[in-house]
Amino acid sequence: MAWTAIIGPEEAQGELKELYDALEARGITLTAEFLGVYTQEPSILRWLTAGLKPGYGATAIETTLTQMIATVVSIVNGCGNCRAIHGALMRRMLGDDALADQILEDYTQAPLEPATRAALDYAVKLTSEPQRVTEADVQRLREVGYTDQQVVDVAHVAAWFNYVNRIALGLGTELRTEAGTRPEIGG
Repeated sequence: MAWTAIIGPEEAQGELKELYDALEARGITLTAEFLGVYTQEPSILRWLTAGLKPGYGATAIETTLTQMIATVVSIVNGCGNCRAIHGALMRRMLGDDALADQILEDYTQAPLEPATRAALDYAVKLTSEPQRVTEADVQRLREVGYTDQQVVDVAHVAAWFNYVNRIALGLGTELRTEAGTRPEIGG
């Protein structure tokens, strides 16, 4: 259970009520705690959900790569919610359970294309040692074929999930099934 109150649609007023209505019209519900905690700050919730799409605003990289980055960053951060959600999305997009399992276990041992490995390496370094990222790290991404727009997208997705992971962990959100139980967060 989240450590802060979640304001449901039935008790929402003003800006939050308008946002609930707009999200419902788009087919989005806030049943997940990791989104629900933002109901205390509707303007942040509006910003977070404005472009809620599989690419998280990234347009120059494939959505499969965005899910791989989301998953790996969430693993590094120890965010079980995001690991489970984005690991499942990654698995579905890859269509290869064995590869997904390897990425969930240790992406550095998975048989990945050099460009994918470079993007994940960059995302992990940006997550675990951001002060040590250098121009050489960006140059490595260019050397395996990324454009500057793609480099920015890789950095954006990694940074986005560092933010989201910290909110989820810092406010005690849990991933729950419709029955209210915490699901297994295995590979």
